[in-house]
Amino acid sequence: MERRLQARVALLSNAGMIALANGTKIKCVVVNLSKGGASIEIDSPTRVPDSFVLTMGADGMNHACRVVWRLGRRIGLAFE
Repeated sequence: MERRLQARVALLSNAGMIALANGTKIKCVVVNLSKGGASIEIDSPTRVPDSFVLTMGADGMNHACRVVWRLGRRIGLAFE
């Protein structure tokens, strides 16, 4: 059952970067995207806190995010 308020668009391949409050950056892949959130994949999901800034795209757009769900290497995000 779909619970998202906005449809997400699947991306072929979109590199992203997670910026943590302590200055650490973690590479990720943005799997899909909507106006209100995204789904990402990372190598080590245990290092990702419940909120962070996601940078993505060639233009370096930043989005403050909070984690909505985690499933293995995949993490669902809501933009704040």
